[in-house]
Amino acid sequence: MRRLMLSMMILGLLLGAARAADDDDPEPPAQGAGKLAGEWELSEMKIKGQAFPLPNELKMTFTFKKDGSVAMSGAGEQKAGKYKINAKKQHLDLTDGNMTTELIFKIEKDVLTLATSEGNGKGARPKDFATADATMIFKRKAKK
Repeated sequence: MRRLMLSMMILGLLLGAARAADDDDPEPPAQGAGKLAGEWELSEMKIKGQAFPLPNELKMTFTFKKDGSVAMSGAGEQKAGKYKINAKKQHLDLTDGNMTTELIFKIEKDVLTLATSEGNGKGARPKDFATADATMIFKRKAKK
């Protein structure tokens, strides 16, 4: 039960946390989305630096498209939204309606690492992966 509650908290951080956008507008997705485009499945999670075993109930996937749209699914929920990136700063903003979650990201081969913080408002984006409240590691799903 505790694992499920923690999983839902992480999913909430990613899919629904209201955050303010940075003053500098991120690049349009098409200008930096090449490596990000595709389907990614959650394989590992860390909360405040501690590894968190993934329960079977938490199968999370993100599908990023070059047009700036993203489909998110996990814990029985499916959402559609938009994203913007600033590849130089490694910033990723996920927007669902009028709610935006600020993350940092890195891509190494077929591994996508996302990190977020719990704080709300301007400056809530983590400064680096070491100090992030939650870090999620996704692996690119093979094309069928």
